[in-house]
Amino acid sequence: MQAIVFAKFRELHSARAVMRYLRKNDLPLPVRPVLGPAPHDVVWRQADSS
Repeated sequence: MQAIVFAKFRELHSARAVMRYLRKNDLPLPVRPVLGPAPHDVVWRQADSS
């Protein structure tokens, strides 16, 4: 997944464009939630602008 994100950034020249690409193609990103007790497990979620 990391390779896709960086390749798309090189192609599209914009983090927002990469986010739109990931959402359009239903490609989730790994996220480590910050709420709740630590340690947090990595979960896969749809890309967003935060």
